[in-house]
Amino acid sequence: MNNEMITIRPVERKDAADLLENCFSMSTLEGVQERIENTIQMLEEGTGVRFVAEVDGIVVGTVMLKRWKWRNFYPAK
Repeated sequence: MNNEMITIRPVERKDAADLLENCFSMSTLEGVQERIENTIQMLEEGTGVRFVAEVDGIVVGTVMLKRWKWRNFYPAK
């Protein structure tokens, strides 16, 4: 990755094949598709989001942020 532009964006269903090849190679296409559906549902519920890193139109990385409900029970003092 020499001077390529990296785009960070929320995951989309069309990313499944790239995610399988570059991030979740120990999974299956169906497993990656299920993972995407779960994170899309989390986004709609406001409990989490998965982002992908894209270079030249190819997804090369991913990260997920999740809100843990139990964390609200122990506010900082």
